[in-house]
Amino acid sequence: MLAVAAGLVLIGSGCSSSQEPSEHGPAATANPITYYPTFPTGTTFTDGVEVFVIHGQRPATIRTVQVLGASAGMKVLGVRVAGPDRQYGAIEILHRFPPADPRLGPLFPADGYIVHPGPLGAELLIGMKITEPGVQRRTGIRVTYTVGSTTYQKTYRAAIVNCSPGTRNPGCNSS
Repeated sequence: MLAVAAGLVLIGSGCSSSQEPSEHGPAATANPITYYPTFPTGTTFTDGVEVFVIHGQRPATIRTVQVLGASAGMKVLGVRVAGPDRQYGAIEILHRFPPADPRLGPLFPADGYIVHPGPLGAELLIGMKITEPGVQRRTGIRVTYTVGSTTYQKTYRAAIVNCSPGTRNPGCNSS
């Protein structure tokens, strides 16, 4: 299922619980990041900056991965995960989606993927395509997951501000 509404892209199935998922679960936190690529219109890429790591003793099951604050010209193509057998900790940007780098190891659909506790976690690989020129943005990522029968969410402030070549805009990083 892929639904788009008001800058939010939901990939996968929704939560079945009637109460709001807690942000206070066993998923590790990450520092905020903003990446400023200069991809031309038509570019397909994979964002792999976030690694979903679980603390504690029990595994977590990813239920959904949401892309937050996506501009109309930044289309979400899907989400895969690379497990703990990958050779990298995380790769910020990979060309194409899904990525074909053998060093990532086997890739799996994000929905339903089980992440076991430990420092390696699962690298979230989010496929995106720039469909319009100018400035295209995404503000973050939200992972909804379960541990046992409890549902949690983890929101990552992982922004992308793509400025197509030739774009002159104060929101574009000139460095």
